[in-house]
Amino acid sequence: MVAEDLRAKMAAIWVELTQVDLQPAATLFGSWLQWVDQGPADADALYASCRDFWSEVGGWPRELSRDLLDTKDARRLLSIGLELLGYRYFAATILGFFGSQPSDKDLREGAEPPPGQPGFETLASARVLFANGPSLAWRLISEFRIQRHMEALPEPDPQWLDALVAEGSSKGMPAKGQA
Repeated sequence: MVAEDLRAKMAAIWVELTQVDLQPAATLFGSWLQWVDQGPADADALYASCRDFWSEVGGWPRELSRDLLDTKDARRLLSIGLELLGYRYFAATILGFFGSQPSDKDLREGAEPPPGQPGFETLASARVLFANGPSLAWRLISEFRIQRHMEALPEPDPQWLDALVAEGSSKGMPAKGQA
């Protein structure tokens, strides 16, 4: 189910990307998308693609200017990038948790978590939030991962293209507030 959902999301992202006229960023993002779309859809590969995206964009050409980024297409590319990364993070979490053969206790705690702890409802909420709030969805997924002793990634900078231009290079995921 997760693999089919991921294929549908990737197909939708490809359609959206064809509507973005921001070069070279859209082409470079499309190249990254093609690379990850051909890889395995297991928990580790999905997680790694989210983690490694920031290192990948660090090698993008510096022709991206602030003027170029202040466009409707730039905002659309930002949104597409964050939505896709968040969705892959979500899929990695689902596959990582359920693929690890969780104990009955883990499953019960996921279904009925202790007060104040994230459970399966948290993941369901995150899934709904992607189109309108990928940053909030990311935060909910990370809370779930941390509670279950899974490695979590920092919340990405919602202005990742702008942060890329400002930094000149990327040594890892630009977390919110780092530019």
